[in-house]
Amino acid sequence: MKQTLFLMAARATTLDCEWARIYQRLLPRLATYDERTKDYRGKLRVIGRIAGQMASMIFALLKC
Repeated sequence: MKQTLFLMAARATTLDCEWARIYQRLLPRLATYDERTKDYRGKLRVIGRIAGQMASMIFALLKC
């Protein structure tokens, strides 16, 4: 279940949707920028946050 949710979150960050916009907003705040590679380090932390939000949303929708 965890792996499926992680893959869903990773895929959702590449699509043009609200999850990708949340990812782009959180990336500079939660990940550190590496000058040497010109990329962010710690992207999995952001994807984990997105996966947690997805799980909360799914639970809330199923609870109704």
